[in-house]
Amino acid sequence: MTAANKPAGQIEWRDDSGRKHWAEFFTAAADSWGAQNGFPFEIAFNNTGEKRFARVLQTVVHVAIDEDENGKPVVDKWNAKRTVYAAN
Repeated sequence: MTAANKPAGQIEWRDDSGRKHWAEFFTAAADSWGAQNGFPFEIAFNNTGEKRFARVLQTVVHVAIDEDENGKPVVDKWNAKRTVYAAN
């Protein structure tokens, strides 16, 4: 993600306790680890500043939470409550 990169959209989800969370997602750089492994977006978490690569679909988000010993993504699946894509 670069400073000039505008958000591609926002996602909203709820954790196991029912708390609502939201984050913006950005198009990942084509030469990034995420894009090369099938994760075209980078999620920026507003409360921590942490970033993770993701596949953002309408109702599901596949988030690369780690990398295994072979360099392959370890994926967590989130159920999106709402996904909003930014207008171009």
